Amino acid sequence: MAGGSGAPPRRSARARCIAWACWLGAACGIAPERPTTGRASATPSEPEAGAELLGHTPPEFALDGWLQLDAQGEAFTPTPAPTLASLRGHVVVVRFWTDTCPYCRASMPGFVALAQRFRDDGVVVIGIHHPKPAIADDAVVDRTRVAETARAWGIEFPIALDEHWHTLRGWWLTRPRDATSATIVLDREGVVRWVHPGPELHPDGPRDHVQCRRDYDALVRAVQALL
Repeated sequence: MAGGSGAPPRRSARARCIAWACWLGAACGIAPERPTTGRASATPSEPEAGAELLGHTPPEFALDGWLQLDAQGEAFTPTPAPTLASLRGHVVVVRFWTDTCPYCRASMPGFVALAQRFRDDGVVVIGIHHPKPAIADDAVVDRTRVAETARAWGIEFPIALDEHWHTLRGWWLTRPRDATSATIVLDREGVVRWVHPGPELHPDGPRDHVQCRRDYDALVRAVQALL
């Protein structure tokens, strides 16, 4: 309620979190986020939250390669390469990310912690890297830089290389979105059960990132419910 002093109304914690995200948007090369729930309870009236994906099976990965870091931080190619078929029986958490995105950097420690916490429960976390902006079909990504970023950010789980956005478009950009850094959770049958539209969620961070923490807690609960 507005007071009589003429002072501007105090913004909610969610509004402050969204405003901070908009301020960083230029660095990530995305449009400002519209407020969305990003949770499995999202309704069809919020298409940007990805609710229309719930209950569907995404197409098989269409990737340009994989990399992972060993205990010494050296990059290697995991073999055989994971496929959706080979991941059946596991709860799979997919995070689309790019190395130039501050939201991805802020979110990544939470995904590393998630992978460590639920590793023995059959949960597989996969980071699907895509360059931003998109590159030409005949261009290539500097995979050394991707590996260096993974090392700097402490990413231990497998990284898929979606250099030409084939998986990103087939899984997430099936309609216009505000951000590309989505998170999608699949159940043991490979069905989408939870979606976060990005760009950011984490278990800690600045005091006013209340919604980011709530969304991360919702991710953890979604994974636990599928075990």
